[in-house]
Amino acid sequence: MTIALATRTTGTRLRAAAQTALALATALALGGVMQAAAASFDCAKAATAVEKLICGEWLLGRLDERMAELYERAQKAPDADDKALLAAQRAWLETRDACTDTACLEQAYRARIAALGGGPEGNKGKVKREVVEAGAAVQLIDKRGDLDIEAIFPVLPGDDAATRAANTGIEQAFREPLEGFRKQYAEFLAENDGIHLGPPWAFSLGYEKVYTTDTLIAVDGGGYMYTGGAHGGALYLPLVLDRKTGKPLEPAALFRAGSDWLAPLAEHARAALQKEAPFNDDSEMVDDDWFQQGTAPTAENYGLLLPTADGIRVTFSQYQVGPYAIGDFRVTVPYAALRDVLSPPLFPEQTAAPGPQ
Repeated sequence: MTIALATRTTGTRLRAAAQTALALATALALGGVMQAAAASFDCAKAATAVEKLICGEWLLGRLDERMAELYERAQKAPDADDKALLAAQRAWLETRDACTDTACLEQAYRARIAALGGGPEGNKGKVKREVVEAGAAVQLIDKRGDLDIEAIFPVLPGDDAATRAANTGIEQAFREPLEGFRKQYAEFLAENDGIHLGPPWAFSLGYEKVYTTDTLIAVDGGGYMYTGGAHGGALYLPLVLDRKTGKPLEPAALFRAGSDWLAPLAEHARAALQKEAPFNDDSEMVDDDWFQQGTAPTAENYGLLLPTADGIRVTFSQYQVGPYAIGDFRVTVPYAALRDVLSPPLFPEQTAAPGPQ
């Protein structure tokens, strides 16, 4: 089982949400870059000593923005007590305005942010598991003020031991990156005293389709993640399971034991990739070390493999064969080109000797 991080969004069920999240996150990130020293008020009109301190320190400016965001959120809450909220805010402003240095102001802001639900307690969350699509899929969700996590994975029909094992393996494969993302977020909060500064984090993971044969199950999974910065990243999750046991299979298991499967796979995948734009119009890109090293016959380069009806699909992830701007690529190597190295138990029809012409 191979899970990779890069920059592609797959999964029709999550693509629209991921693209929306990417646009929002990018806008927020760019806004953060442009207003690195901003506050919730116009610093050009800062008059008091406290306001000038806030505008003079990036961290204080960001804490002020964060406090204002949480205060506005609290005001819009369905059960908001407007009078109590306003009284608490005015009392806090008196405390803040009594500060004479940045350390005092930082402490005041962190206390108010925590009181408004932006501290460690307010950032706690748990994963909700729900069966959807009439039992054909399961959805995992963890949504908080500044965190939006969603994953959906297929549930195979059947109650035999192999199917149950396969469904367990699928859920584990989808939960692993999700839990890794939640852990990363928890570490991020710990490093920032429990306070989220910066644009919201987003994670969406889904699947395109499920391809099955008498010998294997292939789930075309993938998704998107954003943790700040100019752009997000993605998860590639081409999941292959043994139909008889339900156990996940590593890429090498698709081929004959001891065979040099990487050589023909790389040869045909590279040839197919050279027909794709921009490589088909720029021989220098093909000759570049980036392309040559990214398509070399190594297990690392060919870890994202998925059996399909037409052949073995190879994914070249973001940055693997060129700069970020050109994206990532998928090519399919026909089974006929790999007949001599494919695993006969998994691909009995594809490895059978061709009939007389």
